[in-house]
Amino acid sequence: MTRTLFALVILVGCKPESTDSAETDSDGTLPVGALEFDGPIPKNVLMISIDTLRRDHVGRYSVDESLTPWLDGMMDDGVVLDDFTQCANWTFASVMCTLAGQTNADNGYLPKFDKDFRELVPLGRPTLASRLEDAGWSTWYESTNMWFGPDMRSSQGYRHRVETGIFHAEGVIGEAAVALADADPKKWLLHVHVKEPHAPYAPLVDYLDGLDALEPIGVDLDDFIEHYEGVDLYPGMTPEDQALLEAHMRLRYRGEVMWLDQQLNDSFAKMDTLGLLDDTLVVFWTDHGEAFWERGFQTHAYTMHSEENNAAAFFWAKNLKPLNWSEQTTSIDVMPTILNAVGRYVPSDVTGEILGVADPDRIRHGFTMARLGAISTGERNRLKIIFHWTGEIAAYDR
Repeated sequence: MTRTLFALVILVGCKPESTDSAETDSDGTLPVGALEFDGPIPKNVLMISIDTLRRDHVGRYSVDESLTPWLDGMMDDGVVLDDFTQCANWTFASVMCTLAGQTNADNGYLPKFDKDFRELVPLGRPTLASRLEDAGWSTWYESTNMWFGPDMRSSQGYRHRVETGIFHAEGVIGEAAVALADADPKKWLLHVHVKEPHAPYAPLVDYLDGLDALEPIGVDLDDFIEHYEGVDLYPGMTPEDQALLEAHMRLRYRGEVMWLDQQLNDSFAKMDTLGLLDDTLVVFWTDHGEAFWERGFQTHAYTMHSEENNAAAFFWAKNLKPLNWSEQTTSIDVMPTILNAVGRYVPSDVTGEILGVADPDRIRHGFTMARLGAISTGERNRLKIIFHWTGEIAAYDR
């Protein structure tokens, strides 16, 4: 009980103070983070954010190592964050905090999941893109999810959008790569947000091995509306039909993960041919996971438990020294780590930490305002508190 009350005080207390001490060392030099390069530090940044990928469906963290062989290989050759969580459980909120390097509370804007009320991001919110653009980088992006883009003003700071009109990862990344190569800026940031394996789970048929062995369910899971209609019907189904629907969805989700991995493999081969990986720091992160009725819900933006809140992230470059980083990290650490890696000071209002500099005993904070209302989380030394603002509290030893 004592540990629980202590953690709850941490969770609902004041936001962490930001100080200038993390900005530079005492002699005015940049802090030495965990990213070490064999030779010159890359000047360009390629960032790939992946929508709705459960961490336990990445081969490195799964009992099925066949799911993501390409991603696993990249992780083996890079700096991988093995205890990484997102600040939220849906795209808009997760993208906002990751790009700002701050929790959304610290940033002063709390994204709300409400179909009837979608408040736009206030103008002028600093992001990784705006800070790099101010320092001379050419900033580019493309997104397959409206939550990250001009409709919500969540893509502020990116000067160029590569409007591909394509919704599959390989096509989006490929078109963005060609546009960037043609423009040939002196130094650049390219951020591509891909939406596999988001519902509806509709991979190519080559990735649906085992589907013929399942009984039909009478729901077209290739269709966005019917997918969610099936989810709505789930509570009234017999246990047998519930198990069948879940089996169909899990198989399709698994197929989308494998298809995504192959698309990323092909996309990076193309980028390498174009010479875009020769002087580039590559950053991967996932925006949230996906639930399959572990706690009574399917999809995401419900809870802040592991199936939705756990995430994956890693850094890679041709001359980056591989490292498995086991200390706890969180999505707001991505932005300051990138700034530090490319030789930029981290502003004092950024509350994320440079990888390798953070206190291993610090608290990881999370917050969402989504389908079940407001939920806060706090985690320290494997003790996690989940606090629903309706009053429900849960404590876990992870």
